[in-house]
Amino acid sequence: MIYLQQVSQLLLGWNCGKALENIVMPQSAKAFSSKHDFDLQAFKFSADKELFREPRVVRADLIQNSIALPTTAPFLDQKKAIFENLRPIIDAAGASGVKILCLQYMEGNTGHPVFETGYGKIVVNICYGRHHPLNWLAFGLNGAEIVFNPLATVGELSEPLWPIEARNATIANSYFFGSINRVGTEIFPNPFTSGDGNPQNSYFGHFYGFSHFQHQMLPADHHSLVIRMDWAGLVPGWIPTLSLKR
Repeated sequence: MIYLQQVSQLLLGWNCGKALENIVMPQSAKAFSSKHDFDLQAFKFSADKELFREPRVVRADLIQNSIALPTTAPFLDQKKAIFENLRPIIDAAGASGVKILCLQYMEGNTGHPVFETGYGKIVVNICYGRHHPLNWLAFGLNGAEIVFNPLATVGELSEPLWPIEARNATIANSYFFGSINRVGTEIFPNPFTSGDGNPQNSYFGHFYGFSHFQHQMLPADHHSLVIRMDWAGLVPGWIPTLSLKR
């Protein structure tokens, strides 16, 4: 058992010398989860009190979802169906006291903006940007405290990189990292190619999920889809991460 703990510490890290603490969710949030069939979990990242900054408690949320209609449905119908699925999850986040809510977004070309809010300095690093160390560095130099990375990627393409890139970014730049990946399998009516040299096919791949938060020596929770966190300067806080069941 002691060797398993040592291996876990090396691979995942510890939070203040121990594993993450589970947070009991409000009954109202559990009711939303049970009625609308989605997973809900919360974990706590603790931090020591600082001398020069007041403690803060940050409640942040990652929502991991799948498509709600076939890929052949009109785009606007697909978008509306996803939003309808997300409505009770967002309600559960509100019932849990969440202040920062991260969904999946489209890519942009706005540089490396950092949004200063009452709950922290927040960044959205879209999808493929996670592969570029200088991209992470630019956000850190601009003062980021929490970087969200919403994306949709499949196991054959990037799963081995998934926890490594996030952990490296947090260690190098000293901020929290929250990443969201889609769940489920998508098949399209017409064959296509990804430019990878393989024949055309209609199967995009399996979106493996694994949404998680990380910070330096703190663990990445790859099995729970809802997480809580704190960073330096925060008192023990919590972050629920919500998701639809696969």
